[in-house]
Amino acid sequence: MKKYLVGVACLLFLISCKDEVIDPVKMYEQYYRVDTGYIYYYRVDSVRYSNFDPDNVDTVVNYLRVEFTEPYTDQAGETAYKVKRSAGKSEHGPWTLMNVWSVKKLDNAVHFTAENVKYVKMVFPVKEGGTWNGNAYNTGGEAIYTYANVHKPKAVGDLYFDSTATVVELADSNLIFQDMKSAVYATGIGLVHSERKEMETQPDPGNPDVYSRDGYITRQSLLRYELK
Repeated sequence: MKKYLVGVACLLFLISCKDEVIDPVKMYEQYYRVDTGYIYYYRVDSVRYSNFDPDNVDTVVNYLRVEFTEPYTDQAGETAYKVKRSAGKSEHGPWTLMNVWSVKKLDNAVHFTAENVKYVKMVFPVKEGGTWNGNAYNTGGEAIYTYANVHKPKAVGDLYFDSTATVVELADSNLIFQDMKSAVYATGIGLVHSERKEMETQPDPGNPDVYSRDGYITRQSLLRYELK
């Protein structure tokens, strides 16, 4: 009788395992969009603080046009896309070509090459706290990138995005120095905001409650995108 019951239990277990459906891992690769003909327009705000002089602050506004052009097969035999980057003084141009970089989106990562230096901009799946070496394919030394605020809504200027993921590329700071770099990606769109900050802060010798700075902050914010 016991052997019979054990046999029935094993049979029921096998049936339940057969019916069980295991969900595949969601990669969320739609956070980085690579499509021929898509053009992105960004506002680039740069603020420069010089020589710890509170009166020596220079603010510059420029505009950036980024276009994904025709795909090609790279030296690794993989599909990559050219990325044309143009600068302008207005969001409507005229535009002056600055450089042509490249990007390829693989099953598990996004490789971006700028000035012949390859960076791992994203890895898949996109998950909170996920880390990787952004300099894995260059000689710049280890650079640990980290996912933060994954699947969170975010407003960028007048635009609102339901789901974004932040890549913290650099976060080195203390009471005096700040060396930070981050990028925000929106699902189905790609890069919507980035920030680079390198700053040294010192108290005024005559007034410890007043601080002066030397360094810069650059913010790149998406204005709109379109299909050419």
